[in-house]
Amino acid sequence: MGIRIVEMDERGRITLPSEIRRLLRGKVFEVKLVDPNTVILRIASRSDVIREIESIKLTGDPRRKGGDASKAKHRYGGEKV
Repeated sequence: MGIRIVEMDERGRITLPSEIRRLLRGKVFEVKLVDPNTVILRIASRSDVIREIESIKLTGDPRRKGGDASKAKHRYGGEKV
């Protein structure tokens, strides 16, 4: 396989060479920046993804958590189509 040189585009995307993509056995990856010159890409396990989602703290207005869509429709002039 060896080492391949790739470039980052203006939107910050890096494309892995096709021969590397064919060998990968996953579609979700964990990216770790070790230092400004070293990036580690590893296939994320299902438990890694679940743990990441569970760690998300949702915030918002507690008064709106039990909102009624029909009341909001009337309040903001929604029309039945």
